[in-house]
Amino acid sequence: MALTGAGSQRAQQVNGNVYDNNGPLDYLNINAFLQPVAAPAGVYASTRPFTISNPNVWNIDMSLSRNFKIRERDTITFRAEAFNLTNSVVMGGVTTGVTSASFGRLTPQVQSTAPGNNTTARVMQFALKYSF
Repeated sequence: MALTGAGSQRAQQVNGNVYDNNGPLDYLNINAFLQPVAAPAGVYASTRPFTISNPNVWNIDMSLSRNFKIRERDTITFRAEAFNLTNSVVMGGVTTGVTSASFGRLTPQVQSTAPGNNTTARVMQFALKYSF
């Protein structure tokens, strides 16, 4: 509280290396921070806003289509779509609340770019259309 009565203080950073990089369960080095109540009385946290960044995320969605002319007016269209083509793991943000039991861990993200899907796994779909 730093004797000001203001709540929600940031944690006091006591180590220069805040990243543990041992995977999603230990993304942040929890020993690099002191909880605000453990910090010396009357001292504001030296941690600036936005010093912790989430891991980079990249995702490849791809679509291929081909039209085949059958007759003068008849056409068959083949379409293939893939969401998260490389089947990469997509993690959400890091938990930054020092008092939380999951502090320093990455949260799993269960959103997909595929319509109506709630997973981050690769999704492929195919379509065939006949126009006359």
